[in-house]
Amino acid sequence: MSERNPTNLMNELIKWLAPKLSKDESAILPTSNLIDDLGSTASKNKEVVKAFGTRFAVNISDSEAGTIETVRDIFDMVDTKTKTETIVALAEVSR
Repeated sequence: MSERNPTNLMNELIKWLAPKLSKDESAILPTSNLIDDLGSTASKNKEVVKAFGTRFAVNISDSEAGTIETVRDIFDMVDTKTKTETIVALAEVSR
């Protein structure tokens, strides 16, 4: 996977979340709480988080998805897992 610009990834996440949560993009901020600010539910959060992870070929477990509270949390989880999986893949190639 090629490295993504963090700003582009956050913008892509917000654009992707808007229709999933029936919100205008302008209403979604990195600090927005998915339940309190955006009207999501715990089960919807898990579904959305796992689906966004799938877009970037990262596996997010139900327990990991259950810890997500904000838009930034989704970003951080996908960003961290993407970087970790890239490092592991590079290490395996260099063996």
